[in-house]
Amino acid sequence: MTLHCDEARLLAQAELDDELDAGRAAELAAHAANCKDCAQLRQDLSGLSGRLRALPYHRAPDALRARLASNLTPPATAPRRRWLGTGTGFAAGFALAAALAAFAILPRGAPDMTSQLVNAHLRSLQAEHLVDVRASDQHQVKPWFTGRLDYAPPVREPAGYTLLGGRLDVLEGRPVAALAYRSMQHTINLYVLPGDRGPETSSQQSGFNLLRWQQDGMTLWAVSDVSLEGLRSFARAWNQTP
Repeated sequence: MTLHCDEARLLAQAELDDELDAGRAAELAAHAANCKDCAQLRQDLSGLSGRLRALPYHRAPDALRARLASNLTPPATAPRRRWLGTGTGFAAGFALAAALAAFAILPRGAPDMTSQLVNAHLRSLQAEHLVDVRASDQHQVKPWFTGRLDYAPPVREPAGYTLLGGRLDVLEGRPVAALAYRSMQHTINLYVLPGDRGPETSSQQSGFNLLRWQQDGMTLWAVSDVSLEGLRSFARAWNQTP
């Protein structure tokens, strides 16, 4: 069986957790022997795993834990059934757990934004992790974020790209909006954060390309294994879409 790079990247993560059987491990090794990007990814993941295991544990301060919990607690007047319906409880629980986990695991000197984005992209490629709301219509995805974030992320359907849906992710210890798009056989994750973080920048890490730009008071990060020029084409199409 011939592996595609997207599948190989998932297997590389499973390999670190000793979850591959002998057959799949052999397929991954054979693929990496002929793909320098995936071989580098295996090496980078192994190094990152070792560094994370060596990090000291930091418990989130009680004040932070209480503030996060209070922000995600429904009003006393809200019907309990409504709070638990439509996935709100799950999404809010994820945001709280992920934010606390990020604080607990990452000490001072935590991974920079590029590393966090690549790690978030890799997590999303695991089964059932890509979207919390699965829809190709921006008018279904955009309202889903209401009440789950303290800002309203723009959602667009650029020509030539398929909107797969949206999800909550965590960057720099806070919940953020992530939009998933399909470009041929490639997945593009677009992370939308409030505020202006400077001019357009690009970088590469672990075989993935990253592009950052500003639009309408938001900072957008696109992450994918498509070429950097491919990401720039995506950004142009996204910016030109009303």
